[in-house]
Amino acid sequence: MSLEGNRYYSVFVCARSGRKLYVAHKKKSHYPMVYLKFLARIGRFPKLLVSDQAGEILSKALGFRLAAQGTHIDPVPKDENSKIGSAECAIDEIDRMVAVSLLNSNIHKCYWDIVGKPCSLLNAVTQSCPTDHGFTIYEAETGFIPDLDVLPLLGCFGIRYLSKLDRKDFKVSLKNQAGVFLGFATLRNGTYGTILLIGDWRIVVAKETTDFIHDLFPLNHAPSANSEYAWLAGPHTMHALAL
Repeated sequence: MSLEGNRYYSVFVCARSGRKLYVAHKKKSHYPMVYLKFLARIGRFPKLLVSDQAGEILSKALGFRLAAQGTHIDPVPKDENSKIGSAECAIDEIDRMVAVSLLNSNIHKCYWDIVGKPCSLLNAVTQSCPTDHGFTIYEAETGFIPDLDVLPLLGCFGIRYLSKLDRKDFKVSLKNQAGVFLGFATLRNGTYGTILLIGDWRIVVAKETTDFIHDLFPLNHAPSANSEYAWLAGPHTMHALAL
């Protein structure tokens, strides 16, 4: 379970562009709310929703709502999840990206749900569109070439501006609060923006008052935040990985 209380995440994959929309949630029964977040993100009702036999998706209440919206549900037969291979592959890709990102940045695994969102964005700006391999997923969806230089790397040093009211002494205290980049996410209180990890078990959200040093990773010099990854952080292992 994450620090935000999430245990699961759902992924919606566009068959045309390949875009993967990632939504973390606490319970499987929260899927109707997850679906509403998906609708708010794309701004329209999909014509076709292909899914597995999950009960939270095939519930009568959600089925009636989808029918009223003109969305047809196409559930695949049991044990034939290969027919929704794009979604299965998306889950596998995000799982691996989150695990590698946590290891590389030395961020505790309790933040996996926040880390998953920038991983899905990174996938969109680096992977080719399944229907046109000459463009990335991001280009196919937005029509713009992604600028990778503006995307902070997970775990890099970051700061946010502090207002005078948030400073202990507004005359001599530091004007910025330092931390590391954790991702982009919506927290439990509904606040959305850039997430910074400040000290131990404390996160803050900012939107336009942040800046980053993209080649400075403070946590890489700290002891391993995840005990199961500690053996991977040894000098011999890191040397082998570098080779």
